[in-house]
Amino acid sequence: MLVIHGAYDYRVPDIQGISTFTILQRRGIPRKLITTKEAPSSSNGTFWPSLLRIQNPNGECTFEPFVQCTVCHQILAYEPRNGTSTISYHVQNCIKKTVSNKEISIKKYLKKDATISLEDKQMITLACSKYCAFDMQSFNSVNGNGFQQLCQVLMDVGYKYGELKAPLPYATSLLPDPTNVSRKIHHLATEYRLKFIESLKEDFESVKLVGISSDYWKNTYTSDYYLTVNIHYTKDKKPVTFMLNTSIFIGSKTGEATVRTIKSILNSYGIDPDTMHIIYLTDNGSKFVSGLKSEVHLRCICHCINLVLQYSLGEACPKINLLIKECGELVTHFKRCELNALLPTTLKQQCETRWNSAYDMLHSIDSNFKYVEDLLFIRKEHTQIASEQLSADQQPTLHLVLPWINKLKSYCELKTSDSPVIKQVKKLMLEQIQEKICLITTIINNVYEQGGGKNGKRNKQCEISQSDILLEFAHVDEQESDDDDNYDEVQCYAKAKLSFAKDEPVLEWWDKWSLNYPKLSTLVKWLLGIPAGSGTSERIFSASGRVLEERRQNLSGDVVNDILFLRNFRNIY
Repeated sequence: MLVIHGAYDYRVPDIQGISTFTILQRRGIPRKLITTKEAPSSSNGTFWPSLLRIQNPNGECTFEPFVQCTVCHQILAYEPRNGTSTISYHVQNCIKKTVSNKEISIKKYLKKDATISLEDKQMITLACSKYCAFDMQSFNSVNGNGFQQLCQVLMDVGYKYGELKAPLPYATSLLPDPTNVSRKIHHLATEYRLKFIESLKEDFESVKLVGISSDYWKNTYTSDYYLTVNIHYTKDKKPVTFMLNTSIFIGSKTGEATVRTIKSILNSYGIDPDTMHIIYLTDNGSKFVSGLKSEVHLRCICHCINLVLQYSLGEACPKINLLIKECGELVTHFKRCELNALLPTTLKQQCETRWNSAYDMLHSIDSNFKYVEDLLFIRKEHTQIASEQLSADQQPTLHLVLPWINKLKSYCELKTSDSPVIKQVKKLMLEQIQEKICLITTIINNVYEQGGGKNGKRNKQCEISQSDILLEFAHVDEQESDDDDNYDEVQCYAKAKLSFAKDEPVLEWWDKWSLNYPKLSTLVKWLLGIPAGSGTSERIFSASGRVLEERRQNLSGDVVNDILFLRNFRNIY
C-alpha cells in the first residue's frame, strides 16, 4: 500500500498519515517510510544512531515532526523545541530490553520461575511481620542474605518432599520489602487490638476485679520517657497478663498527668475506670503515689524488698556500703584489664536499677573476699528467691507476700554468733520491712473503701462489711445471703485443718474446695489474678530496649507500641 502525505496538506493532519503507516506495520503489510539518519544540527545526543528522521517528500531539507526507532520500529513524536528527553528514554529502554533478551540463558526456557499469587505474597508479608514483632527483629532482616538463604533451603527441602512439582520459586521473589513489613505491623496490630477488645468484653462479663500495673522507662539514646500500662486478671483458673500500651509520654510527668494518661488508655480498650473494680500496681515513685492517692494502690513488693536492702546495705551501714563499693571497683578493674577470662566464672557488676544485682556481684567474688560470707547467707537463699518468685506474672503471687514477709523477718532474728556488722544489718532490715512493705491483708477492705458496686464507685465514708464484699464478688444474691447468715465461710476456713500438696497450683486447690467455700473461692480467684509485683512492666521495658537498639532509634513511638502489643499474642496466634 502506498500512502503519500505531506505536511503542507492542511486539509488532513499529517499525524493521520503516520497512523496509517503504523497500522500497516503492525499488520505486516508491505510499506515504506521515507527516512534519513541525519541528526538535527543542534543535537549531539548519543541516542540518535538508533533513530531515523522522517523526511517531508515536498522538500529535501525539511522533516516531519516524527522519528522512527530502529530497535522497535515505533514512530515517535519529535519537535526540536520540545527537547529530546522522551525519545532518549525510549531508546535506552529498547536497548536494555535487547541486551537482556540476548543474555537470557537456555535455563530460562527449560525451567521458568514460579508465579507467586498476590494472596501468597500477602500471606508471606504477614508471616514476616509476625517474625519481626514476635522476635523483635529489624525490618531489614528479611532482606538479609542469611535470612534469604534460610528461606531458600526450607523451600528446597519442602519442594524435594512435596507432592506438587511446580516450578521452584526463589526466596528473593517471595520475601517482602522492609517498608511493606513496617506497614503490615501497624495493620496487624490494629487487627489484633480489635480482636483483643472483643475478647475483653466477653471476659468482663464474668471478671469482677482486674489489676493495672504501670511504670516509666527512659530511652538512654534519646532521653524519651515511655509509659507502659498492663492488665492482669484471672481466666479459666489461670492468671492472664496483657500489655495494653507502651508509648512515649509527652508532657510533664506529674501524678495527675500520669493517671489521666493511664485512664485514657483504659478507656480506649473499653475499660471504664470509674465503674470497674481496679487495683493499681506500681513502684514507690512519687508521681504514682500522688496520682493514685484516691485509688486502690498496691506497691510492688519486689521494689519494696529492694528498697529495704538498698537502705540496710547502703549509707545506713557504712562498713557494708564501703565493702560493696570496693567490690564494684574490683569488678571494674577485672573488666578493664580483661582478667575475667582467667577466672572460672566472670565477675558481675552491680546495677542500681536491677534487682538482686548487689547479691550477684558479691556472690561472683565470694571466693576472693571471705568477709562477705555471712552477708551472702542473709541474701543468697532468701531475698533473691523472694523477689524472683514474687515478680512472676504467669502464676499467682499475691498469696505469697505475707509468708515471705514472715520468712524474711525470721531471717533477721539476731544470733549470738553474729558479728557486730551483721547484727546492725539485721536490725536495719527488720525496721525497713516494717516501714516499707505494706501488708496485703488491707487490700480487700481498700477495694470497697474506694471501689464500688456495679453502678459506680461507693462513697468512701460507707462502712463495708464482710458480707458486702462476698455479695459483690461471689455472685450471691441478697436472698441467699440472708438465708446463710448463720454460716460464716471465712471463720470456717480459718478453723479448718486443710491439706495442701506442695506442687498443687493454688487456683486449682481453691477450685477443688469451691463446694465447701463457694463465696470465698470466687473472691480469691479474682484477687489472685493480680500480681504482687510490677515485674511485667520491667519485662516490657527490657523488650523495649531490645527493640530500640542503637541502630533503630528512628522507629516512631507508634511502631514501637505496635511491636510490643503484638508480642502479647506470640504464643496465641
